[in-house]
Amino acid sequence: MKKFGFASIGIILVAIIYFFTIGSTQLIAEIKPQVQKEVEMLKTQGFDVETKEISTQMQQHIIAINDTKKISSFLKSKGVELSHKDIEQFKGMKLAIDMHYLADSYSAVSLDIYPLTLPTSLASSTVDKEDKQQLGQLEKMIKDKTFLVHIDINKLLNGFKGYLKDIDETFHDKNDKNDKQEMQFQINALTFTGKIKDNKVTHLTQDLQGFKMAIVNESSMTLAKLSSIYTVTDTQNYHTEYKIENATFSADKKYELIIDGVHIDSHANVDKNLSSFSVKTQVKNINYKEKEKVTQVAKLDLEIKVDNLDMKALESLEDINPNEQEEVIATLQKLISKGVNFEIPNLSVQEITLQKQKMEGFTFNSMFKIDKSLDLSLLEKNPMAAIDAINANLYLSLSNDIFALIAQQPQAMMALMLFQPKDFKGKKVYEVELKDAKLLVNGMPVM
Repeated sequence: MKKFGFASIGIILVAIIYFFTIGSTQLIAEIKPQVQKEVEMLKTQGFDVETKEISTQMQQHIIAINDTKKISSFLKSKGVELSHKDIEQFKGMKLAIDMHYLADSYSAVSLDIYPLTLPTSLASSTVDKEDKQQLGQLEKMIKDKTFLVHIDINKLLNGFKGYLKDIDETFHDKNDKNDKQEMQFQINALTFTGKIKDNKVTHLTQDLQGFKMAIVNESSMTLAKLSSIYTVTDTQNYHTEYKIENATFSADKKYELIIDGVHIDSHANVDKNLSSFSVKTQVKNINYKEKEKVTQVAKLDLEIKVDNLDMKALESLEDINPNEQEEVIATLQKLISKGVNFEIPNLSVQEITLQKQKMEGFTFNSMFKIDKSLDLSLLEKNPMAAIDAINANLYLSLSNDIFALIAQQPQAMMALMLFQPKDFKGKKVYEVELKDAKLLVNGMPVM
């Protein structure tokens, strides 16, 4: 019940993305037949669609989510990655799309998209008194068009802009002790703009002024000034960027996590069904408070790269029963069938503060290469069978203060006795290499 607000918005946006790809000329007489053609195609892709003519310039399309497998395949073809299991929980839900042609000087088509009904599973489930009260709240919110997205598509049909209606709702519930609770859910000033080329969304920017979800007097999560950019440079290259000015998480007035200045930049490439991607994450400051204890981290950097993942195998993992061990192993075998490279070029922290004691941070990087010759079916009987098919390098540089802190931990003492670090430029350094079935730590053979 508490996740319905997020999920509803997600499924609405999925429907929106399809309608971004309408494509036609400016004139109503030419746009309408093309829209109707696209609507008719929706009916073959797992949706039930009903169209109502409101006036010459207005139509309403009512879309019901029906065949989730077909819908999932269709959305993937449009670049929206949602499995049928993700969509299954919304089966039977109806969405309204109010279309207004040539509404203003910018728009060829303006759309208002909002849910009309709850999913069948939720609306028809056996619920107790408290859940019925929450269902009543949700139904009222749906009636009031609380979850509404507005989109304007320009007259050249190569761009769009829009917004999500602000949401400020309070849900009433009871906790395990049967005490009354209030859950707040807020979304403030979510806007977006985008570009369309060849019936595909090639660029999308989103800005969110504020987000909050909180159980009053217990826990909360807030985000301030979030922005994102999504770009498809061609049919095989994707770039996504996120920025968050501030994120705050708190619980029971005893724990608080504050994260400032988050920047995530990712690139993905698909070539001949093989995917490669890289992600860079930068965080300006992290502050964690637990009662009177305060831990601060300044300037966290993380970079990850992965090459040669089989996309079809990666997609099929979504639909595999984890208990079907043979099928899981066969799919994982296909996933690494071309050999996989995994690299962390940089994981570093500039400074750490523990109880007002400042310490220099650490630097870490690593590389793993899994050869296509690795036979996963042999690992259960003989885990060492992987050694010949894996090459790896690992580098860790610790400040003396952090090394001294780790050395005080009983769990680390044995490892430090076995593997002594090298001293290099005032740092404690470990270099680990696995190659040709030989493991070296700081140049010394381990096996």
